[in-house]
Amino acid sequence: MENILRERLSIEFIPEFIDRIDNFLYFKPLTKERILIIIDEIIDNILKDYLIEKDIKNTIKNKVKQKIDINSILNSWIRKLEKNITKIIDDIVVELF
Repeated sequence: MENILRERLSIEFIPEFIDRIDNFLYFKPLTKERILIIIDEIIDNILKDYLIEKDIKNTIKNKVKQKIDINSILNSWIRKLEKNITKIIDDIVVELF
């Protein structure tokens, strides 16, 4: 596997750069189920700062999940997710109150 990676990298990068790579980390692709777990954790983390009742938090959580496109997350960086969820939560809170 490492040889395959090095071959592919050699197409894009100069050999001096590739020689500096000591290790490769292999990650399995994120599944929709795992992304939903990550989304739940991000939402809970963001909402812990809001002083609102639990049932309203659940409403917000459900609305956020409806507005998030899981397929687009599978094709993009997960890091952007927290920023996007924060914006969606802010919009929903404004709508509710």
